[in-house]
Amino acid sequence: MKTVMSKRAGAVFVRENADEILYAGGKCCGLDVQTWQFRLESNHFFQANVTFEFPFTYNNKGSVSDAVTEALRRQIVQRYHTLGENDSSGEHNVQTWTFPETPGNKGTKLIILNYAWQAGFIGLTYTNLFLQDQLNPTGATSDDL
Repeated sequence: MKTVMSKRAGAVFVRENADEILYAGGKCCGLDVQTWQFRLESNHFFQANVTFEFPFTYNNKGSVSDAVTEALRRQIVQRYHTLGENDSSGEHNVQTWTFPETPGNKGTKLIILNYAWQAGFIGLTYTNLFLQDQLNPTGATSDDL
């Protein structure tokens, strides 16, 4: 992970501790990134959270933040050949994609695209649910105590 991120133009190492590695800057899917958070449990990677810069501006095509979110959605659909499930019933517009375990890739994967206009937030989360369950089988965290 560190090797890959060190080669990503514009991404700068911020900090590392036992349960996360954090970078800032660079691009993902051709879009400007605020932060890259890689979550770890017992030194094993199980989740990545990418937060994108949120433009509050408009152009002749409408909201730039809407365009950023749509560009991300298109990239995921193109790569994984599925539309995902969309839930725009609340304050957030959340789209999820679930990918089952395959013979060469253990565990179900989950991708979540979260767009909250009022909060000024666009985030993309990748989770390997198998690794998350293996590393934390009860689902409990220290925050639950």
